[in-house]
Amino acid sequence: MRASGKPTGEAEGEHKRRKDDRPGEIIAAAAECFLRNGFARTHLEDGASAAGTAKGNIFRYLSGKEDLFRAVAHAVMTEDLAVIDAAATADATFVVQLPALLNNLADCSGQSRIPVFSRLVTEERGFFPNSPPHGTRTSPAGR
Repeated sequence: MRASGKPTGEAEGEHKRRKDDRPGEIIAAAAECFLRNGFARTHLEDGASAAGTAKGNIFRYLSGKEDLFRAVAHAVMTEDLAVIDAAATADATFVVQLPALLNNLADCSGQSRIPVFSRLVTEERGFFPNSPPHGTRTSPAGR
């Protein structure tokens, strides 16, 4: 027993769970900061504070602001896919799955953060060094 009254392994288990959850918590908190303030006006300190951690802890998981933004972009772009994919079952035919897929798509379309995130990237295009100039169309290689 610890002085706190908790069994010795309990606090360590809580710490382990929280440590495993920390990257996701940082990314989720940073997503809200980026979506609210934009890329240029969001600092690593903002994301860390919103996640309830120190700025230095971000560097345990990510290399910096750009890497954090990429992780946020991945999370935002894939969250709708998880909702839609939840309707798919391996033992049902496409015709049986289609109504559930369409219902899930409709449910998440009003809550999707993709349009806001896409607008953020378009408006702050100059802050992304590898992005093509505004108005430039990109096409798949080989076309």
